[in-house]
Amino acid sequence: MRHSLGWSGVRPLGDTVPQAGTTTPSQMRSAYGLGPYGAGNLVFGGDQGDGAGQTIAIIGAYDDPNAFADLNTFSAAFGLPTFASASNPVPGMPTFTKVNQSGGSTMPAVDPTHGWDVEASLDIEWAHVMAPKANIMLVEAATAAWADLIQGAVNWARGAAGVSVVSMSFGGTEFSFEGSATWGFDKYFTTPANHNGVTFLAATGDMGSPGDYPAYSPNVVAVGGTAIHVNSDNSWASENGWVNSGGGISAYEKQPTYQLGKVNGISTTRRTIPDVSIEADPSTGVAICDSAAYGVNTPWLSGFLQGGTSLACPMWAGLMAIVNQGRVLVGQGTLDGPTQTLPALYKLPSSDFHDITSDTSIPTANPLPAGYDLVTGLGSPVANRLISDLTSAGPTLKTTQIADGNVQRSEVRSLTFAFDHPVSLAAGAVTLSLLNTGGSGLNDGSAPSNASAALGAPTSTDGGITWVVPILSGTAFSDASGSLVDGIYTVTLHGGLVSDALSQHLIGGDSVKTFHRLFGDVDGDKRVGSNDYLQFRTAFGSSLGSSSYILYFDYGGHGLLIGAMTYLQFASRYGRIFTYAG
Repeated sequence: MRHSLGWSGVRPLGDTVPQAGTTTPSQMRSAYGLGPYGAGNLVFGGDQGDGAGQTIAIIGAYDDPNAFADLNTFSAAFGLPTFASASNPVPGMPTFTKVNQSGGSTMPAVDPTHGWDVEASLDIEWAHVMAPKANIMLVEAATAAWADLIQGAVNWARGAAGVSVVSMSFGGTEFSFEGSATWGFDKYFTTPANHNGVTFLAATGDMGSPGDYPAYSPNVVAVGGTAIHVNSDNSWASENGWVNSGGGISAYEKQPTYQLGKVNGISTTRRTIPDVSIEADPSTGVAICDSAAYGVNTPWLSGFLQGGTSLACPMWAGLMAIVNQGRVLVGQGTLDGPTQTLPALYKLPSSDFHDITSDTSIPTANPLPAGYDLVTGLGSPVANRLISDLTSAGPTLKTTQIADGNVQRSEVRSLTFAFDHPVSLAAGAVTLSLLNTGGSGLNDGSAPSNASAALGAPTSTDGGITWVVPILSGTAFSDASGSLVDGIYTVTLHGGLVSDALSQHLIGGDSVKTFHRLFGDVDGDKRVGSNDYLQFRTAFGSSLGSSSYILYFDYGGHGLLIGAMTYLQFASRYGRIFTYAG
């Protein structure tokens, strides 16, 4: 395991005040379009765009014992809001919380080299620079092992109340099972059920290509590094890609759909990183306060400037906290990383980014291609534009539920779509296609035999968040009861026909899902087999209200006795198998 720090070798000494020559918070904020704190360029109605109400979880290893005091020392030095403790909040002030990887108050040991507490100080202080009113939660893993950092700390943080952004300034070499549903870690970079949307960000590393995992996860916003140059009035002057910024083509992760056709043809099959970038070059680096590393009387880093993609990642986390603040203020949900933030970033106009076309190689800068590249991704943020566009980004489809949502596929009479905030569905928003399965019932891979099915008018019972689409009887796709006939289907939700109150359409465009209906397949395994037979035998002869009655064997959906007619239908399908990739 390695973590990204902008210095190496001898431990720098401390100083009593921030080192001169660093890029200050005011310079950083102004150069990227936020403006100085207190007079920022972003206002949501009458509210300053400062991350208020959002919580950023910073993931690290080992204990940063003086994190709270150092964060407030840093804040006071640069005119930023100071923090109250989460256990004793103060109205109008952000809160700081420190927990172990299970959310408890017993902290891990301190890293004797102080590398990890310096990392934590950097992360919490510079996330605070970009989002001065966001709450900060430092989640400390027991060790720097993957299991503690991800399975422990990230997994706990993503479910913590109020967390909408998770920042990870650590990384290591990719491994073949990283995306495995059983053993891999990609699954931990997703929003838990019944939780507000969470965006996950990771530093891409400070050693150039190939870059680090978890930044390669398709569920994570991969943040690369640049070297920024600021005018005398703190405005953006120019920017180069930092030559040590991690980036490259994944050895294992498939290209996510949001990157298709969006990465300059660098790869058509694999995930590429970074997605975005921001200041990281230590030669234009920043100040940090860490009294555990440098001493209580001289807590400021001295002798080196701090940088690395470890700096870039928490600054982008701060920007995402402001985005989520703005979305909540206009009645939308906080963004989910894989389904909303990442697709939205790749759909933003180019004017939302500084397109960086050279790196910091010595003696002369190497050219980078216009648009996406493997050093800076889409570019660095023009934050006032980018945040405004992400704030108004459209809805996302959270779930597509087939029938009642159970695994059974014996009866399918409706489809249900759930969104992250209220939407309306225009006529034709949902279409259904039946794949040609041939006489054997095996998918022969041909095109759909029917272009679309006539579906019932969708209805919503919760103000437009959940829409139920009934299957109409009397169509080529339905039996007399209104269930779909046996077959393999694709249902398409047309993104351009879904809109919210801001007239924004579905993020990610059309959503297509493949599923099957096969009468008698109550366990949903695409076949009518021995397990289904045992359940049918138990239910045979029972009627509605009986403890042995199984609704899914009610052929015709009439609530009648499971008797001879049902047996004939079941027997005719026994041993039938559907094979398809969905």
